[in-house]
Amino acid sequence: MTRYEMGKYWLLHTLETYHSTPLGKPEREFIDRLIDRSRRAAGSAEEKRLHNLVVLRYITATRPPKQRVCNLLHIGRQGYEAVTEHAIDRLLVLAFGVNGIDWNEEGNT
Repeated sequence: MTRYEMGKYWLLHTLETYHSTPLGKPEREFIDRLIDRSRRAAGSAEEKRLHNLVVLRYITATRPPKQRVCNLLHIGRQGYEAVTEHAIDRLLVLAFGVNGIDWNEEGNT
């Protein structure tokens, strides 16, 4: 497993278990800081949309259904998972720098 894959696996798991992780735990604090960094780093409309997708999908207390998120962010239902993947990749780079890049992905070599 590459560093990218390990980081992605850990980040996805930590996002998916965010609400069951007690306040004050390092994992939850890490995600809170990462989400804040994501918000501050979002300079374009597309980056803001990616940030909002992560917040709506993983962070908000009452997570809206997929269709509602798609409508709010103008994402096609077919592209929802692909846009989520892109948003997660953005978080990986914010969290881990160059180790958050999938160097094995076509176009990165």
